[in-house]
Amino acid sequence: IYLREWMEDHPEARPMSFESPLGYDHQLIGLKCIKAPHSPTPGWHAIKASQLMTDRSTVAPYNEHWLRDFTPVARIGYTIWVFHILPEQLQSDSRAEIP
Repeated sequence: IYLREWMEDHPEARPMSFESPLGYDHQLIGLKCIKAPHSPTPGWHAIKASQLMTDRSTVAPYNEHWLRDFTPVARIGYTIWVFHILPEQLQSDSRAEIP
């Protein structure tokens, strides 16, 4: 619900990718998100912080662990982090670690 409110307040953050670790349907709670990419992709991405903190050897195949190399532009509550990845960030070594 907080992600939906954040997206309403930030219409520039479209399209937004998000993959629920629980597999629930985003449409049921009013989220208009696209499926999260499996590899580094420019754009807006939301992810549960717990997915970023999971041991890389145990993550599910859809996990956006590649986002660990970038700094979030927003944190929604304590659980969801938002990233805005620009194309040039994927072509450079300007990635930052998440604190």
